[in-house]
Amino acid sequence: MKVAIATVQVPFLSGGAELHAASLRRELTLRGIEADIVPIPFKWYPPSRLLDMMLMARLVDLSEVNGRKIDRVITLKFPAYYLEHECKIGWILHQHRQAYDLFETQFGDLHHDAEGRAVAAEPAVRRRLHGRGGLDPRRRHPAERAGRLPDPAHPA
Repeated sequence: MKVAIATVQVPFLSGGAELHAASLRRELTLRGIEADIVPIPFKWYPPSRLLDMMLMARLVDLSEVNGRKIDRVITLKFPAYYLEHECKIGWILHQHRQAYDLFETQFGDLHHDAEGRAVAAEPAVRRRLHGRGGLDPRRRHPAERAGRLPDPAHPA
């Protein structure tokens, strides 16, 4: 079985999510599963870049590599969970919180200028950011169950 661990990474920065991805790859490999980490470079500014990042993730084709099928994809961070695959599982380690619960707080960045406000207000962007990028709604993340992630079926 081939498993791709899809994530995003800000170049030259690493932290807990990168350690989590490496640990997941190690554990899958120990169980006889061929696994690899597929990072997408991530830049969230200027705000219009978020649209580009979501599109970039959707354009990633992990259906096969070198003519061999990739059986499963595990996505870890926004916007990696927007890539498409017939067997995709999303572990939401990082969502882009600036678009919803941190919007207009001291920790957010999208509300500081007109461009950021326009990106955050765009209905398609809100739907994408608040949704789960095509993840199976029957698979509920603990943060979602705790009410920290919006339910796309019942938008605020």
